[in-house]
Amino acid sequence: MEIVGLVESPSLNISSVFPNPVGDILNVPVTSSQTVTYNLYDSNGKLIAWNMLTSENNTIEVSQLTVGTYSLQLSDESQNRKTFKFIKSH
Repeated sequence: MEIVGLVESPSLNISSVFPNPVGDILNVPVTSSQTVTYNLYDSNGKLIAWNMLTSENNTIEVSQLTVGTYSLQLSDESQNRKTFKFIKSH
């Protein structure tokens, strides 16, 4: 049996997303040299949103989400990945 998992890279220079818990806007601190794509998953692992982030556009509107726990997977141009969990409140 082979175990397959997500390899996360420290070279994707994002250490957190905030605020957590979040109400309406989730901030992702993208540096000026990065273009990052994101995939947003619900607690069941269903892909519910995706888009690109840059230093000029580094927020994600989450007001339409229901209260719960979500995973945000970030990827850079080199396919380095990081995943963050956050809680959507109110």
